[in-house]
Amino acid sequence: MLSLVYLSSESYPYTDSDLATSLTIWRANNQRLDITGVLLYRDGQILQLLEGPEDAVRTMFAVIALDPRHKQVQKLSEEIITERDFPNWSMGYPPAIDTRTPHLPGLKQYLSYLRRNTPRDGITSVAQTVSTSGGRKPSL
Repeated sequence: MLSLVYLSSESYPYTDSDLATSLTIWRANNQRLDITGVLLYRDGQILQLLEGPEDAVRTMFAVIALDPRHKQVQKLSEEIITERDFPNWSMGYPPAIDTRTPHLPGLKQYLSYLRRNTPRDGITSVAQTVSTSGGRKPSL
């Protein structure tokens, strides 16, 4: 099994509606391919962790890298794993800005930091922090 984390910038602004529509499609595809993970989106920056069968994750990342909705796609980490960090997330999307959760100052700076550094556990930490589940990994 492979875990891959990448960072990219949007090519055009996503609306909440765009994300909701896309997430529905992505989740169906990911479930079919046995890929789980988490997506963080904030101020035009996309941080995503994909985990699942090695061939499926590599193929998915190749598709993402060629997707015109993404630019500056940068792989931050890639490693063989024995256990998933997000086993119940078909594609978790904890909103970075949500009126029900506190604003997280520094998330934009953290995403910029990840462009220069590659701590694999960072995305797990951020995802759990912004999750409305209080740090638990919800089943999505």
